[in-house]
Amino acid sequence: MFFDLFGRLPSIQQPLAAMVLRSMWKRRNVKLWQGDDSSPHITVTRAKDTLNELRLYAKSKISNQQYISPLCMDQTPTWHSKV
Repeated sequence: MFFDLFGRLPSIQQPLAAMVLRSMWKRRNVKLWQGDDSSPHITVTRAKDTLNELRLYAKSKISNQQYISPLCMDQTPTWHSKV
């Protein structure tokens, strides 16, 4: 049932939906084990912030790599960092 509903979301909304669910689960565990409760607004804001951080991290990792053609015989690796 969950995957059917998730599949109906536009692909652009799926990462945020997954992150909100993850954040809700994490908050549930904190409330259960530590007795700490927070508002739904904080849970959703935390999910958005985490998703943005992950996207920035992934973008920085991709931009720090330079593709080297596999046809180059003088270099073994196909990826290396721009340093």
